[in-house]
Amino acid sequence: MTFQVPFMLMTDGYKPGHPAQYPELTERLYLNFTARAGRDPLDTGVIAFGLQGTIMRYFIEYANDTFFYRDEEDVCEEYEAFLGEYFGPNSIGTDHVRALHRLGYLPLEIRAIPEGTHVPYGVPVFTIESTAGHGYAWIASYIETLLSSLVWHAMTSATTAFQYRTTLEYWANLTGTAPEFIDWQAHDFSFRGMTSPESAMLSGAAHLTAFTGTDAVPAIPYLKTYYGASGLIGGSVPATEHSVMCAGGVMDSVEAETETDGGMTDPAM
Repeated sequence: MTFQVPFMLMTDGYKPGHPAQYPELTERLYLNFTARAGRDPLDTGVIAFGLQGTIMRYFIEYANDTFFYRDEEDVCEEYEAFLGEYFGPNSIGTDHVRALHRLGYLPLEIRAIPEGTHVPYGVPVFTIESTAGHGYAWIASYIETLLSSLVWHAMTSATTAFQYRTTLEYWANLTGTAPEFIDWQAHDFSFRGMTSPESAMLSGAAHLTAFTGTDAVPAIPYLKTYYGASGLIGGSVPATEHSVMCAGGVMDSVEAETETDGGMTDPAM
């Protein structure tokens, strides 16, 4: 069985205590995700991207696999055992976890600006609101950490690609470069430099909002699965690389040496 961190542990360490800290009988929480400012004074906002894939992949599929589809007792025992090790003696309990498990879904309403939109700084990209009333309001804030870690990266990469695209289009217009060539001018080779395959997939998908050239292969099935993308999503060429070219050079050298020494040289050396 592949190791997966349980959904209920995909949060900041301080958040498990929050359900009991909100005012008694709290019915709803309402949160927003807003980009405050950029580092480049010429930036005016961000590109909204990554929310749809995150919701489908993590808040439906992942939550089901590691929480809702599992046995209630197993989930609660696991959660309580972790809290005991993490906090030591505590009174957090698992009543709220049991209630959520029995509900069978995450009671959240998410409203968002359409993905691909350039959103000015200071304008919320999306909002989250709990919907099941008393006893469930806490979940809106509980999922903030996981949501932010995924969407922030995707939006940052999409915004960076947008800036590249804007710059290339500006200079293409001044120099008479064919506009269709721009699709391939900022080819994505970032996979090997990312922190994980998941990061490469998200960032690679974000890059494809502005360009077509990519070697981040996982980004393409990701966009097909969670965004319904079709046709030419991204492309590349079956190119050579250093290992291929160096291998050819070594073999040529060995063959030449073998011939010179009358066949006495071991080609494997």
